[in-house]
Amino acid sequence: MKKKILFVSFLFLFVFVLVGCGKSVPVVKITDVVPTKTSVSFDVSVEDETGFGEIKAIELYLDSQKIKELEDFNNLLFTDLLSNSQYTIKVSYEYSLEKNNEPIIAQQEFKTYAKSSPTYKFADIHATDDTISFSLDIVDDDLVSSVEKIELYSGTELILNLENLNDKKFSDLDYKKDYYIKLTYTYNLNDGVEEKEKEIISQNIIMQNPTFNVEVEDVDGSLLFKGEIVKEKEFDLITALSLHSKIKLDGSTSEYGYFVTSVCGVEANGDLFQFWSLEVNGVESMVGISDLVVNKGDTISFILTTWQ
Repeated sequence: MKKKILFVSFLFLFVFVLVGCGKSVPVVKITDVVPTKTSVSFDVSVEDETGFGEIKAIELYLDSQKIKELEDFNNLLFTDLLSNSQYTIKVSYEYSLEKNNEPIIAQQEFKTYAKSSPTYKFADIHATDDTISFSLDIVDDDLVSSVEKIELYSGTELILNLENLNDKKFSDLDYKKDYYIKLTYTYNLNDGVEEKEKEIISQNIIMQNPTFNVEVEDVDGSLLFKGEIVKEKEFDLITALSLHSKIKLDGSTSEYGYFVTSVCGVEANGDLFQFWSLEVNGVESMVGISDLVVNKGDTISFILTTWQ
């Protein structure tokens, strides 16, 4: 009987010595930490010779504040995290030493990846003499940006500000002016933790010159000229028609304005009571050519006519 008691006592002392020497203290490690922009996966390695311990909690901290805790220790994954942010994983493990439960805390810091910076470019720009339309080429994989404003400038003068950012068109413009579009957008790569970044892009625009049509009709009804004339930015109707290689408008200036005497090299014959009449869009003009305002698409007709 004494031998049995002595053997049990010796066995207990052996276990106590093992624990007391640190051979059975569990080792808990957080390994294989793999962060993304919004999540982190990891493993927990436990070496416990006693076999009496267990994981009590797996928690996630942002700064010093606990924000998440896992309920399923078989799925070691935290999601819905802030990008570009510093976190700490904490694993609480308890094991038994005699009658007391001893805690072990393992922790591992990591940082989520920053989101990708967006890029904006103007695309499909189409300018007429009075409108500018365009689209935007946007690369924003993480959906972190938004357009703040789209403006149209001429020099330093703000001409228009798009009220509807989805309607990418400016209208009622002056072809004689030089324009540029200015777009301001903001983005945040840190899910609101830090201030937004602001970016501005711009694009110069070349307006198209408008055109109008000119017809020259001889006294017998035959066409001497029919064609399109471009209104340059520095445009004067009489000068443009006078310098045209085929129209060759000619005449004289008086107190009543410019009097046309020759078109396309054909001079009105006063002895035959001829004169050059002026029509706009098929209707006799109420003003002389000196006061005539030509609009885009108009048709001006010079018709050699006789008084009868």
